Amino acid sequence: YVSLHPLGLIDGTERQIAFYRGMGKENYARRIKDNMFGTVGLSSITFGALIIGFTILAGGYLGENLRWALYHVGFALPVFMALSVVTVSLRATKQFRLLGFTLIGVALTNASLGIYLVYNWKLDGMFTAYILVNGLNVLFWFVYARRNAFLSFRFKLNKVISAEALKIGFPIVILSLLQTMQRTGDSMVVVSRYGDEFLGYYSLGVAINFFVYHAPTAISVVMFPRFQERFGRNPDVKALKEYVLKPNMALGYFAMPLIIGGAFFFVPALVYIIIPDFTPGIAPLKVLLSGTFWLSMVLMPFNLLITADRRIHAALFGILGAAFSFGGALLAANLDWGLTGVAGMVALGYFLFYQVLSTFVIVVCRWEIDVFMYQLKLFAVFAWTAFCAYLCDTFIMMGDGITTSLLNSLLKYALFVALISPVLYYGEKQTGIVAKIVKYISNSSDKFRVES
Repeated sequence: YVSLHPLGLIDGTERQIAFYRGMGKENYARRIKDNMFGTVGLSSITFGALIIGFTILAGGYLGENLRWALYHVGFALPVFMALSVVTVSLRATKQFRLLGFTLIGVALTNASLGIYLVYNWKLDGMFTAYILVNGLNVLFWFVYARRNAFLSFRFKLNKVISAEALKIGFPIVILSLLQTMQRTGDSMVVVSRYGDEFLGYYSLGVAINFFVYHAPTAISVVMFPRFQERFGRNPDVKALKEYVLKPNMALGYFAMPLIIGGAFFFVPALVYIIIPDFTPGIAPLKVLLSGTFWLSMVLMPFNLLITADRRIHAALFGILGAAFSFGGALLAANLDWGLTGVAGMVALGYFLFYQVLSTFVIVVCRWEIDVFMYQLKLFAVFAWTAFCAYLCDTFIMMGDGITTSLLNSLLKYALFVALISPVLYYGEKQTGIVAKIVKYISNSSDKFRVES
């Protein structure tokens, strides 16, 4: 929560960098970036020092665990905020290859050095690993960015630019909080109604769906600066039509069926093999996956609302989405429908939320599209995908041993892909997503060979 202290300045800066670059105002975009580095750098060091100072003064009144946790938070906060501001700079300037390369390096370092430190020093090792590994990442970015005039670490303070970024970013950070509530409200209902043991079962579905949700989030992150640049060149929401519809078609007709299908068939097998005590969470997991299909579709409409200066609308829709999921979970819990019932009402809430939000965006932007047919096609894809998943899961048993379970899951998934192949083919024809990925890999390989 302390990391929210910039009150949206980072989020507003990300939008403004890409927007002014799209307008051709490169120098002003650089000043916005430098102001973010300076303002957030100063505030994070100040807040970190205040937390450490408070912990020293009030140490005698705090429990041992809380005291050491606050010490670590005080030291980790500047590193965390440095990661945030540099990541925003890289995303806003579409440096996704550099960002991806360094994040893979962080993941590999955590998988080796991080695990070693945690194994030997437990929570102290975890905090130390976080500060050390991510601090080295920031240091690498500092050295690498010195060759790039735009990305280099320059720390400036400008009240006018900060006010401009806060005006745009504050509604965005409120929206982020509302989206967090939308994805976590059902867990609060479960623990209050059924207790912490059932929350443990339910958290299996929450964790897997959070993992699946990374795919549409990654696409949204890549598309966000493109929204701003395009709007900076041509401030007409009609020009953003393909930036919303095409990515959503790629998600709904291609990416999400494959990703959700993989989780639907393989996760239960792994649960039976590795953590059999969590088998009561498998049914809610499968139901929540259907809701994630619809939740993944709301990110592009939100990008458009933020881009087109409709941030108040975005925040209001965030409240509506949180109300749908929290209200549905509360209703199911009060009617004692169990974990699967709660998951079903949450999934229904995601579906209704997508319908309302996407219809609003299409109508308000006056895109020349038949809203009813657009929504009906997507629902037909969802219905067919869900039916095929249920069919494969019903007629092919799980299996007894490890090998049999995994082979049966693989067989289910292969049959599932075969059954939904017409949908995948149609999605490819409409978006060309596979052709673009192949072309990108080919170009990257050619560039690597030339550089070598």
